[in-house]
Amino acid sequence: MAGQLVDKVVIVTGAARGLGRECARRLAVEQAAVVAADIRDCSEVVAEITAAGGRAVGTNLDVTDMRSCISMAQTAVESFGLPGVNYPDLSASIILSGAIGRKSPVKSFWICPVS
Repeated sequence: MAGQLVDKVVIVTGAARGLGRECARRLAVEQAAVVAADIRDCSEVVAEITAAGGRAVGTNLDVTDMRSCISMAQTAVESFGLPGVNYPDLSASIILSGAIGRKSPVKSFWICPVS
């Protein structure tokens, strides 16, 4: 049933290919605004989502680099507002904390590489 994530902003790490890409596509079907983040180019999955009428933006992300994580968060906030859901693939996770649900800048990150 489509529409379960209306007005939610979802960051999908590893969105350029594989499981992350499929998650980004599926979350867009549920009407989430998708921030497709990966160290690889995400333009293809962003194009697929927007061609199907969804909202998506791609951003380069290296989860081992704090500046890259901050840039990704800024892209998310500038494009869609504060993320409401973090949907990591099986290799990386970024959890925004401190400001979720408020109209203020992101205050901190927990970066949790899994692989």
